[in-house]
Amino acid sequence: MKKLTILALKKKIFLRDLLSRMKNMPDDKTDANLISEIIINSEYIDYDPNDMSMENFDNIYDELGKFYKKIKNTEFEILLEKHIFDGKLLGKLATGFKLVFYFDFRGETHHLIFSTYNKTFFHIYALKDKNKPISRCNKLIYNCVLNATKKKLNKS
Repeated sequence: MKKLTILALKKKIFLRDLLSRMKNMPDDKTDANLISEIIINSEYIDYDPNDMSMENFDNIYDELGKFYKKIKNTEFEILLEKHIFDGKLLGKLATGFKLVFYFDFRGETHHLIFSTYNKTFFHIYALKDKNKPISRCNKLIYNCVLNATKKKLNKS
């Protein structure tokens, strides 16, 4: 595998599939990880999106585990986590994502990101371990889409 970069990921992303998954993440009532969803909806993970069998899901998570082992403690992993925490990752992956609001509460952030592709606002949440910059020692604990809506949310 070539050296992984955000630009390489941008070229290999299946945007339509990712948007569909992001839109459904809040309704799934699962603790879906947004970074994992981005990786799953790329050429790095080989699977059939129409196959809903348990065997297919097992295969997806096996491949995802192998991928995470390859990127563990690399600059690529740190960049993914930094950019998801500061609300810039989706904008770096596709020009149709715009950061509307960004709220930083020390160890956690909330962002409102607008997708011009499907005219949807995504409320994204990220939580890191300590109130220090993301690094090999200080990783993200959690990152997900909390809400997907066509209506713009207010700051108040």
